Amino acid sequence: MTIDITLKGHRLFLHAMEGTHPDNENWIRRKNKTLEKDYDLPESDYVLAGGAFPLILKGEGQVGTITISGLPDEEDHDLVTTGIRSFLGA
Repeated sequence: MTIDITLKGHRLFLHAMEGTHPDNENWIRRKNKTLEKDYDLPESDYVLAGGAFPLILKGEGQVGTITISGLPDEEDHDLVTTGIRSFLGA
């Protein structure tokens, strides 16, 4: 599994766990780009798969993403949302 945190286009954190495939970074790139757009998207640059969550600030809109890749996309999504809930104490 690979975890990425990006803020305003700048990567703040990237961790690739042991056994992670190098292609996971490409999945992260495509998942992050998908959050930035909402129309017809080429598969080479975008992917409709779970595991990317937008970071939204009141008054500023989306400022970044938290993304996980390496598990089935539903599990990627569950893990990132569980982590956010834990961080927020929700």
